[in-house]
Amino acid sequence: MAARTLQQIDAGELDAAAEGVITLKRLARHLTRQHTVIEHLVAVSLVALARTPTAHLAGHPDLTAEQARAFIARLDALKPAHDASRALDIGERFIALDAIHALARGEAEALEDELPIAVHGFDVTIASREMNAWIDELVAIARKPTIRERRAALQAWEASRDERFEIFDRENREARHRFLAEHRDATPVERKTAIIVPLLMWSFGALESAMYPMDTGWYGEQLDRVAFALAGHRAETGSYPESLDELVPAWLEVVPEDPYAHEPGTPIVYRLEDDRVIIYSVGRNGEDDGGVDYPSDLAIEWPR
Repeated sequence: MAARTLQQIDAGELDAAAEGVITLKRLARHLTRQHTVIEHLVAVSLVALARTPTAHLAGHPDLTAEQARAFIARLDALKPAHDASRALDIGERFIALDAIHALARGEAEALEDELPIAVHGFDVTIASREMNAWIDELVAIARKPTIRERRAALQAWEASRDERFEIFDRENREARHRFLAEHRDATPVERKTAIIVPLLMWSFGALESAMYPMDTGWYGEQLDRVAFALAGHRAETGSYPESLDELVPAWLEVVPEDPYAHEPGTPIVYRLEDDRVIIYSVGRNGEDDGGVDYPSDLAIEWPR
């Protein structure tokens, strides 16, 4: 679909190309109705796939101001994607709890082969309760209302998680001795149960890592909106603005904030260069790397 959209742009079929971009975004939103993180990641991959034709469309010299406004209106009319909290709360919780019960029954040989210690002989009820509490923490993070809040909470959570994972580092004898000291009076079953949940979360480590690309993927649509605002301004006036502030209020209500910048309230970056137009967020590393695109900066650009 993305390839066909690019062909339509080359043929000057701009309205049809805009329909293709919007269709990709609708399909992405449909996938977020599902209940696993992998489907959410596929969704943001579709959004990212739409970014190239979006840039080509915004940069097309024949795009009119009316077409730019129509695209922005259609983008604004799209229903919000479902956030990842539901996938964590339902699908991933079920997968994690199912893994605990499969291990207890001795029916998870593939998973056992990946774990650094034997995992038989633990209390399923306590392990399930602890796993639910761990998933609850991730769900609460995913439900925070802004990217900046989610980032801060996830960074704190990861620091705490890393401390819990120290006992799996074969070189970290201090962490192992500390664990044994804390559970000196525990029974073997209690000790094994205390380790099984962080052990499983260690094996499911991609869950929290997936939250970053999901946020950056959907935030990229802010750049799409600004790209067409720039294109519309160019179509109306014959030139690009010197600053994004010139797009307010005719094309944008406000200049979008960059939620990844270290300083709250920092706007996204706009550069009008000799050979290109580029807008970008500094991305998850928080550093302005000049718009080199993901995984550093999150950018959209087109020839000037």
